[in-house]
Amino acid sequence: MSTVPVWVLLVVAIIGVAGPLGAQGIGWLIKRTELEEARQQRLRDERIKAYAELAQTAFARDTRDSSIDSEILASYSTIALVGESSKAILAAQKLCRQTLQLRDLARKVSWSDITEQRKGTPDPAYKEADAAVREAFKHFIYAARTDIGHSPEATEPIELMVEEEPDRGTPLSEQQPS
Repeated sequence: MSTVPVWVLLVVAIIGVAGPLGAQGIGWLIKRTELEEARQQRLRDERIKAYAELAQTAFARDTRDSSIDSEILASYSTIALVGESSKAILAAQKLCRQTLQLRDLARKVSWSDITEQRKGTPDPAYKEADAAVREAFKHFIYAARTDIGHSPEATEPIELMVEEEPDRGTPLSEQQPS
């Protein structure tokens, strides 16, 4: 009968213990990776939802309606919490600030009937603030699209045609004669 060297026994013992532990370690790493990927996807989905909510509330209602101001702030707060890109967060902050300034100004200027369903104001400060909101909106959309991973072709600067809602109010100087 031959004897087995001690070092072979030690190697077999180490393999016997390390094999199952190594398999558990690899399984743990795989599970951890899957959980992190799911977490990142969930955060991305939350960012997309928050970006969409801010974009919608920036132009949602008549600018004189103060009830939406808190919705704008809530949308921005969500972006500040779940945002990944500092450019997108800063663009959201600027859009929020510009939109709230426009809405505050809209409650201070005089309005007149353009049509039965539409009012307007000739106030130049309102026109300037409205243009600033539209510019901030374009920058926000670009930053948000970049942050959520659109391809470079989809994130090229785009000209947005933001339609006026009938109750939003447009400066009289921008109205076309009927």
